[in-house]
Amino acid sequence: MISEKMKGYVANSSVIRAMFEEGKKMAAIYGADHVYDFSLGNPNVPAPEAVKEAIKDILDNEDPLLVHGYMSNSGYEDVRGAVAEHLNGLYGTKYAAENLLMIVGARVADRAVPKPEKLERRLNVIHIDIDSAEIGKMLGPTIPLVGDIRHIFDALLEADIHTDTAQWLQELEEFKHTTVDHRVFSDKKVNPMTLVQTLSEKMDDD
Repeated sequence: MISEKMKGYVANSSVIRAMFEEGKKMAAIYGADHVYDFSLGNPNVPAPEAVKEAIKDILDNEDPLLVHGYMSNSGYEDVRGAVAEHLNGLYGTKYAAENLLMIVGARVADRAVPKPEKLERRLNVIHIDIDSAEIGKMLGPTIPLVGDIRHIFDALLEADIHTDTAQWLQELEEFKHTTVDHRVFSDKKVNPMTLVQTLSEKMDDD
């Protein structure tokens, strides 16, 4: 059994996914050593020894709950802080960790945003993707950029870009205080959303 919604997702899968599936079929027929599949970015050579050692070091020395657990939706605090410091050093900005949302590799258009069409009408959207078939798939971008994220980020870092986020941050604060959740949860089971909301209310704002 498969839901009608999932049928639509499968039918409209991206070109990269189609290439990946075809690569698996060809590898089964001709042998994996005769098929070079770069569709999803899977490696075709062993990882450098330094990468292997770094992974071992993380497993040996970091908190297992952190290593195998989920991060917050906005990304790791220390990573966001490091990126903020880097941007501040380059452009003289005053970003902090809370000003950044790390979503590289995420599917914002059809996963994290429940009604992307509302964003499309109100905001300027920059969509970066290596697969041109994904551009505008669910959310029409104001600026579409097709290419390797590393090269695009390098180019953005070299550009002299200054943005004023004061108005956007003010809107976010207004959303926090005016959004009303009308959902009704069962009082017989612990609902994850209710648990997180209750914990949030008992914590400091930051």
